[in-house]
Amino acid sequence: MSKIVDLTHTLTSKIHIYPEDPKFSAKPACQFPKGDGIRVHALRLGTHTGTHIDAPYHFYKRGMKVDEVPLEWLIGRPVVIDISSLVRGTDRFRVEWEHLEQFEDEIQRAGEGDKILLIRTGWDTWFSWTRSDTYLHHPYFTGDVAAKLLEHGIRIFGVDTLNPERTCLEPVWGEDTERYGEDPFALHHAILGSGGLKLIVENLANLQEIMEETPGKEWIVHFVPLKLGGLDGSPIRAYAIQQVGTPVSRSRRHF
Repeated sequence: MSKIVDLTHTLTSKIHIYPEDPKFSAKPACQFPKGDGIRVHALRLGTHTGTHIDAPYHFYKRGMKVDEVPLEWLIGRPVVIDISSLVRGTDRFRVEWEHLEQFEDEIQRAGEGDKILLIRTGWDTWFSWTRSDTYLHHPYFTGDVAAKLLEHGIRIFGVDTLNPERTCLEPVWGEDTERYGEDPFALHHAILGSGGLKLIVENLANLQEIMEETPGKEWIVHFVPLKLGGLDGSPIRAYAIQQVGTPVSRSRRHF
């Protein structure tokens, strides 16, 4: 039997969301009769709640919408890079290309393969820890990282954080401009606006479980969104299946 790893966070009312996005709720809409019988819940959530995918339309009005993304583009062999030792729980660690250069061979192989690159920071541990803002202080990636990923042909960039860029608890312009740059969404703009079909997956979980290779087997990830007509993104059920195949080289090094 194939091994399956769930890469998705559970949606509850006690999860972190991007500031000012709709909070998740699930309330009974129908229960008849009481006890065993019919139960229907009404859901309230945003298109970027929990583990989710960003379609180009998220930032570009002429970009591809989530229901237009071909399913075959959402399935493939990933390359996973682990930088958890680099960030070491440091609030708002700024990841630049110089930090990822040692993984350039792996990134290149991802671009030559199924073009799926996933980066583990270990920050998913804090996803449901809502007693503090720690999850919102996650590591983030600069625009030069996006430029290099595109240069290497990456089609899907996935992270285990709320956002691949700095999550803003308050406006980043003004006093933060000098430190964080003029465009706080440089990575989104670069990837989603690069033309063609480029996607971002956020809030992944359990990436450490698909880091190890088994001889004669390989991991296949699935990022399955709801088919929401004309929208900018969707929560997804992300999972990986280990199946028989020719393993693709992945990063086994930890930074």
